[in-house]
Amino acid sequence: MEICNETQYLAAAQSIFEHAHLPVLVCDKKMLILWHNSCAEVYIHGLTGYPSAAGLLPTGDLGSILAQLQKGLDVYLPSPQLPAGGSPLQLHLIPVLGAQGQLQLVTLMLPVASSSLTEGSRRQIDRVSTAFSAASRTNLTAIFSALSPLARKFEEYADYEGQKMLDQINRSAYRLLRLGKNIEQASQLLTGAYQLQLRPVEMSRLLQDLCQGAATVLRQSPVPLTYQIDFKQLFMLIDQQLLVGCITNLLSNAFLYSSDQNTVHLHAQVVRDALHISVRDRGAGIPAEVLPRVFDPYYSYRDPELGFVQAAGLGLTICRQAVQAMGGQIFLTSTPGDGTTVRFSLPITPPQPGLSSPAAEDFIGNRYSSLYVDLADVCTFPYL
Repeated sequence: MEICNETQYLAAAQSIFEHAHLPVLVCDKKMLILWHNSCAEVYIHGLTGYPSAAGLLPTGDLGSILAQLQKGLDVYLPSPQLPAGGSPLQLHLIPVLGAQGQLQLVTLMLPVASSSLTEGSRRQIDRVSTAFSAASRTNLTAIFSALSPLARKFEEYADYEGQKMLDQINRSAYRLLRLGKNIEQASQLLTGAYQLQLRPVEMSRLLQDLCQGAATVLRQSPVPLTYQIDFKQLFMLIDQQLLVGCITNLLSNAFLYSSDQNTVHLHAQVVRDALHISVRDRGAGIPAEVLPRVFDPYYSYRDPELGFVQAAGLGLTICRQAVQAMGGQIFLTSTPGDGTTVRFSLPITPPQPGLSSPAAEDFIGNRYSSLYVDLADVCTFPYL
């Protein structure tokens, strides 16, 4: 099955990204630039003099970067400071594979710091991210619908290599679904377009169901999940979608950056008039000089011991914006070699009489339930 037709891909990239307010480049497998949008010329000074995008990458990393791309893995890298007033936060390299699974094209995206954008640009980015999320979900629907029949065929003919390829496609499709969801939500939160949906929620039941569901989808992870909820019943007005997204992003980060057998622990308690939730891991930790940037959009710390980690750098941004939107505070502490803890608190606002509670969320009821998407970087997926 052909994965990429170069001409069609370039035409699609031009159609989708030509007027986007973020720099986008499409390169061949040697990183020679084939096309770039007009925004790239604004933020990358002298781009017309760049025959190759290799000059935008950290010195000496090209070989290892291409090796990861050849495996079909997205690569996220710290971005150099570009000299045209824009300061992209991180390079995102997306591999495009050919008919035989070989690296054929590479798309580079350079998200721009929100402080350098005008209000009109913010609205445009929100529209672009929403359109991207909708378009990606439309295409993923077709991919998911084709996977099950193909899996049955491969199983019928005992084609184990084919089954492995389908598993990789399935995992990549979930990750793309999560990326689209996170891009859309981060854009809405950062631009002020998100509308809070406050409803009365019984927090003990919600957190129990969420943690039990997470433990189920993470059951094959070598990193154990434990949790402790220090109250029996608590009704409060909350945006359930934002809260769940915040917790799952913290869990995803904790599992992504933890070594085998290092427990991830969630703790929830009530202190005076606030709900306090923390997620702690025993991973490698984050150096002190990196801590001021961890909540920045598209920033992802690259641990030398872990190598390339597939992370878009949006999880903590979403957490911070979500917690602040609900009137709370969030803090991160980390010690290299001892792990990271993220704590947030939310004011307890009792619901008014007569408000209806949302139905209990089925976190793992089917293969497209929220936890399989939200924990796509680290979880076990349902069989095709």
